[in-house]
Amino acid sequence: MKNTRRLLRKTSFTLLEIIVAMGVFSLLMAMTMQFFSGAQRIWSSSESRNTVYSDARVAMDLMATLLQSTYYKENETPFIIVENKTTSPADRDAIYFATKSPLRPRGNTSLFFASFQVDGDNELLIATICDKDGATYRNLFFPSAASYENIADSMYANLNTYAGQKDADGALEAKATMIIPNITSFKISPGIYNYHNTPEIQWNQHDKSSGGVTYYPYVPALVRIELGILPAPYYERWLNASGSEKTDILKEQEKKFTRIVFIGDRN
Repeated sequence: MKNTRRLLRKTSFTLLEIIVAMGVFSLLMAMTMQFFSGAQRIWSSSESRNTVYSDARVAMDLMATLLQSTYYKENETPFIIVENKTTSPADRDAIYFATKSPLRPRGNTSLFFASFQVDGDNELLIATICDKDGATYRNLFFPSAASYENIADSMYANLNTYAGQKDADGALEAKATMIIPNITSFKISPGIYNYHNTPEIQWNQHDKSSGGVTYYPYVPALVRIELGILPAPYYERWLNASGSEKTDILKEQEKKFTRIVFIGDRN
């Protein structure tokens, strides 16, 4: 009996030893959880950043493809770039043009009018006028006696109306479709060659107005597209922030993309 008691005393743990062991175990668990939590945050941040880069590439490729296929007929086919189409928030330009491309969003012909602009939900949209729009399409491409200014005003008004009828699901028959969300800025700058000045390429030479809209009246040789996007987690914070906090989020987290599209001499 004495030997048994002596053996139990030697093999059992005291209360103090159990408390110390539990403390060490809890510390190790906390360190492990912190490690996995940090890894999860890094993975989520990397994933949202990759999504932004992927979205920007898709949007830039689409705009570049349609712009490089610009269709222009002097004094008949408008090409419009509007600066600061929305003033709150600012830095939201819009572009309207005719294009002949096999990448038609809808309709049966490759010739259609297109517009890229950002709506009130901070989504980049493409709106189109195609042969399925009947008289609206025919009157723009085959005007009877309308002046260039009237055609430009009509194209501008109709594409803006269609932009308000977006289909976020990307239906093929939608007059406007969302391309990418979480847009913070969208700038379109026309560039022209001027061999008598330095620098030879001049940007933002807007010199025509109609219906209260100042626009570039001819197809430019170059178009510079600048796009600002926030990753999804920071976008929600930015929407709900105000003042300096809103500015700080943009400075630290906004991703900016630029592409220059060469159109050439279409005039």
